[in-house]
Amino acid sequence: MPTIIDVAQEAGVSTATVSRVLNNSRSVSEETCRRVKAAIAKLDYTPNMGSRNLRRKESRVILVMLPDIGTFYGGILAGIDIRARQAGYNPLITATNRNPVHERELTRMLDQRLADGVICMTPTLPSREMAALNERFPVIQCCEYYENAGLSHVSIDNYTATYQAASYFVRTGHTRIGMISSTNAYISTRLREKAYRQALEDNGLPFRPEYLRQGTYSFESGYEHAQVLLHLDEPPTAILCICDSVAAGCISAAIRASMRVPEDVSVMGFDNINIAKMLQPSLSTVAQPLRRLGATAVELFLERISGRREPVEIFLPHELVIRNSTR
Repeated sequence: MPTIIDVAQEAGVSTATVSRVLNNSRSVSEETCRRVKAAIAKLDYTPNMGSRNLRRKESRVILVMLPDIGTFYGGILAGIDIRARQAGYNPLITATNRNPVHERELTRMLDQRLADGVICMTPTLPSREMAALNERFPVIQCCEYYENAGLSHVSIDNYTATYQAASYFVRTGHTRIGMISSTNAYISTRLREKAYRQALEDNGLPFRPEYLRQGTYSFESGYEHAQVLLHLDEPPTAILCICDSVAAGCISAAIRASMRVPEDVSVMGFDNINIAKMLQPSLSTVAQPLRRLGATAVELFLERISGRREPVEIFLPHELVIRNSTR
């Protein structure tokens, strides 16, 4: 069985250089890195991760905390899994059900050296608690994040994305535009509602409180709140939804009310999960780069664990995808 010494001799480098390549260090030149990887492939070398982790007091595990196992997170988790495994880490994925007690129990894994850091998509714990944890371990926020908490995060620009979606409705002739949002305190929710109101104001349209409904991210919530909107004396002719599942419920409520989509009411979702293309009519939506969000979160983790201390904010591009549910 080949050893790290064999790899070093084959590549013409030191064992320390081989170790740096295995740990994805940026201090190794591209040419040297290429030679080491070629030697590893030629010799079919497999590092002894157990003993290496024991020496370095690391687990090579990234704790990934989700609020729930929802369809939205599938693409993000795929991005996390691929990039983490490329770097020699294993993601440990768990749903917290937005329970701060459960989240605290999970973060104790870091102190026990059962995980080396955390990628968090559910900011339930107080920001000061997460910031204190980040002083000792890498804490990366993905999609949802705390402002001014000193934590690295990756997201999209939720404000601009929603402003563009609402403005699209205005450009296509709608003057009665509703929104089905959520009751949570996530920054994405706050920014989307703020952008919705601002887009109305900037286009000379009044904000009508009865047009803004707040529920959950579920199909059932979309159906329930769309029923209320569509049975108003003066119902909206366009409805912007907090996510695609809510939009699916909205379309179902419209059909139940014998309304045509988009002729009688246009519906737009958010996220561009797989269901968006499967609905009839197909759903217009704001697309998030889900896999890239997950992969970038791992990149931020790798930078942090390599010694970078200053927080990094990354906003990835979104896309307005127009399909058959809007006119």
